Amino acid sequence: MIRRLTYLIAVLASLLLTACSVYDDRMYGPNGEQKVKVSFVLALGSSDDPFTRAETWDPEAPTDDDDGIGYDPKTIGDGYDNMIDPGTLQVVFYHTTGGFVGKVNNLAYSQVGTTDEDRNLYKFTGTMLLDEDLVNSNPQLKMMVFANFPESQRAVINGGADVSELQELAFTRFGGGKDTDFIPMWGVKTVSLNLSGDPGTTDLGTVYVLRAMAKVEVKLSEALSVGGYTLTSMTMNNLNASGYCLPAGAETLSDTEALSLGSSINVNSSSHLASQTVESQEAQGVQSLVMYVPEYKNDGSADPATIRLALKQNDNGALKTLLPESVIEFKVYDGSGKPVASSDYDIVRNHNYVFEIKSLKEDGLKFLVTIEDLELGGRYGFEY
Repeated sequence: MIRRLTYLIAVLASLLLTACSVYDDRMYGPNGEQKVKVSFVLALGSSDDPFTRAETWDPEAPTDDDDGIGYDPKTIGDGYDNMIDPGTLQVVFYHTTGGFVGKVNNLAYSQVGTTDEDRNLYKFTGTMLLDEDLVNSNPQLKMMVFANFPESQRAVINGGADVSELQELAFTRFGGGKDTDFIPMWGVKTVSLNLSGDPGTTDLGTVYVLRAMAKVEVKLSEALSVGGYTLTSMTMNNLNASGYCLPAGAETLSDTEALSLGSSINVNSSSHLASQTVESQEAQGVQSLVMYVPEYKNDGSADPATIRLALKQNDNGALKTLLPESVIEFKVYDGSGKPVASSDYDIVRNHNYVFEIKSLKEDGLKFLVTIEDLELGGRYGFEY
């Protein structure tokens, strides 16, 4: 009898341990929800798959929605361009119809690598609580990633807002240059959880994110640098102090890379700012200056965006300050360095606008500036 009782206790203990093991593996929330483990890679612009369509980008028709070409982030960018504040990262799932499903908690991340090929990639893991019936139905869901959003906007996302309520989320940018406010980023991917009967971690693949700001850079040519010229300040006239976190059409988008360039611009025109200045932190100036700005509707604008510069020249030990009268315009420049009439282009998120000053020719008090813009790199197709 004692042996039989001992055997029965052993069997029951074994069953309990097995049950506990299953319970621990699948993990349930306080209201019976299934705790789902997920992992994914966050990519901030890539020169590789799936953005191979860059080779067919048509610079002659940059806003042609019929060409089937979406965003094409080709350049990884520097450390600041890729910076994510982990405390701001939110990963939220929605039904394909837009309704809130749930969010990922306990996010942990690591940078994939430090080389040019992978330093823009971040590996994330986390857990989320989902209704078990939903999990067992293997649903297709929209996975949206939000990074570096202001706290007030993160509260809206955490509160379970529908996708349609996210389009007005905005950020305010006062710094102009690099500062502690990192660039807001957003991305979306439609995924199938396929979790039925699988208590392990589900790999959701790679989701690509877009920066909600444009990067505007002015730099001096090597000839000017050798000639003793430096930049001391860069002032952008007519820009927006605030921008929308998400691009236009985000609520209906299935994947980030499907976004159409021509219809993506989402400008907060109510936040017009007369000017913003970035100054060199070095007394004698630098070779390039950068400003990060929200999107701006420049094409046909009554207040077109322009850039003014202040330079210094070290002429045999005598440091002269130069204030060219001419401004840099967001237009196509011809071979002589003159802006082409009616060729204005908008300032669009996730783009890098680079203007290289080739020469400064003194004509009275005016300096004629020869500019090489992004024509060779694909002015519209080149994202950072």
